[in-house]
Amino acid sequence: MQLNDLSQSDLSIVCKLFGSLFYYQPKEYEQLPIGAYFSHDDVTTPIDEINQILNAFKYADQGALQVEHEQLFTMQEMMPAPPWSSMYLDRESIVFGKANNDYSEFVEHCGLSLREGASDPEDHIGLMLIVLGMLIDDKQDQHAKEMIGEYLATWSGFYFSRLKEVTEEESPYSKLADYTASLLEVLRKQYSVQVLIKNNFFQPPH
Repeated sequence: MQLNDLSQSDLSIVCKLFGSLFYYQPKEYEQLPIGAYFSHDDVTTPIDEINQILNAFKYADQGALQVEHEQLFTMQEMMPAPPWSSMYLDRESIVFGKANNDYSEFVEHCGLSLREGASDPEDHIGLMLIVLGMLIDDKQDQHAKEMIGEYLATWSGFYFSRLKEVTEEESPYSKLADYTASLLEVLRKQYSVQVLIKNNFFQPPH
């Protein structure tokens, strides 16, 4: 079975799974629901793409994977591929920029609570995928459509391209970028989304 064969409820699970792989550190997986996927020798679900990406994470060198996550997703200066929308959509290319603020207002408008006491921006690619999965779960179809067309697909292509440039081809995160791009395209078609065209202001560090 492929991603484009799945129902919207199944796709919501994939959104949350892929979002968790982007957001959480590998050393945290065992304490999270996704840890159940790694409890057997080979990951075997009915969905081919999930099997491939989860096995890529499962069989990677866990020490190296943890270091890679810290380099790619821990907030620091001169990040090679920052995972926050403001870094791409805001002319100043800063975290906690206007894109993050607009998105946070959208999340609250959808009736979803922002994370209390969080010190990192809400517009992280992983967190946004998890929120998208929640909107699909809640049958908030119009909000899911807005999420894809106005807040997520507007910058994710820039981000995925940059992430693949700075990771090895065999990196699980490079593969995750490809599969997530495919997932968003499936959802774009299912929801008949018109994606807003926005400029990419991110300047890679030299």
